[in-house]
Amino acid sequence: MNMLLNKKIGFSAALFLLLTGFCSCDEIFELEETKAPSAVSIDRDELVLMVGDTCRLAAELTGSYTSPLIYWTSIDEDKAKVLSDGSVVALSPGDARIVVMSVSDTDVRDTAVAHILDVPSVKESDYRYDMPVYAAVDGVNMEKNASRRIMAYCGNELRGVSRILTVTDGDGGKHSCFLIRAVSNTQAGDVLSFRFYNSQTGSVVELKETITFNHDDFAGYPSQPVTFTFKP
Repeated sequence: MNMLLNKKIGFSAALFLLLTGFCSCDEIFELEETKAPSAVSIDRDELVLMVGDTCRLAAELTGSYTSPLIYWTSIDEDKAKVLSDGSVVALSPGDARIVVMSVSDTDVRDTAVAHILDVPSVKESDYRYDMPVYAAVDGVNMEKNASRRIMAYCGNELRGVSRILTVTDGDGGKHSCFLIRAVSNTQAGDVLSFRFYNSQTGSVVELKETITFNHDDFAGYPSQPVTFTFKP
């Protein structure tokens, strides 16, 4: 204990390092005086994830400090866990509080809330009619590794969830688009709005365009999908 105090390392900080596995007992004895950051901030206050998806958070340290070590933890581990690099893994529906703290001073911390949703689905057998919609989202790279979905709504009722469709063109090249099988119990006339989910950004956002449902029609083509844009 005296060796720790002589090195000007607080007991609570030293104990934290040992318990979290950042340092061994021998390494603690060699630590020099550290200065904690004045604040740590997560890059967003909240995020939305569907069960099974992952989104990485980032933390920014401010102030004059000598120890940049931070520690991530989830207060609600049954809803989401968080890895050492800030990646949040969605486990079950509900809200999870994600905390990051300075190793040098655990009172220097910040919290974000992860809203965990069930993966959406539509019971298509409850509907009489359907309409295919081939779609893309402006600025979204379909090839990038992330979970993305377009969801179709009539009012607040979910009417379709996209899947990825990959097609081969005449030159042998391949490209992908979203395929939404929108459903209705009215043969024509329902106005569909759309929302876009992206696990990489941890968000669900509304899209600007609407489509009027018509069982005898379709929207877009696999080779020329409808392009949705984000609402301003």
